[in-house]
Amino acid sequence: MFTLAVSSAKAQTPILFADGSDSGVWAGYVTSGQKNFSLRMAKGQRLWIRSNEVNTWSLVTPACYELGCRGYSYCPPNDDEGLLLPESGTYTIRTTYRMSGAANGPFLTQRYVGITFTVR
Repeated sequence: MFTLAVSSAKAQTPILFADGSDSGVWAGYVTSGQKNFSLRMAKGQRLWIRSNEVNTWSLVTPACYELGCRGYSYCPPNDDEGLLLPESGTYTIRTTYRMSGAANGPFLTQRYVGITFTVR
């Protein structure tokens, strides 16, 4: 699904891969229900997000279109299909989180998460 995304004023955390690697890991605390990352990728590559803490994720292309998986406006984490990239450049990866311990649990002010970004 393609929708035009409004430029986000929220800071983006850059994801860098070690030389020769197709994956990068970020771990840290999120203090709201969303965290944005930036990653430079090429047209025709595919992106996978692996995390037990991420609720959903989506991409904003260099041309400012928001992409989701399978016709949706978002992607589930740990999906085997990943997301095919339509252009080269720096993408924003928007991740969302549940900030409660359970569906009816108390609201958390911070949550420790780990995410693996894989691009092939």
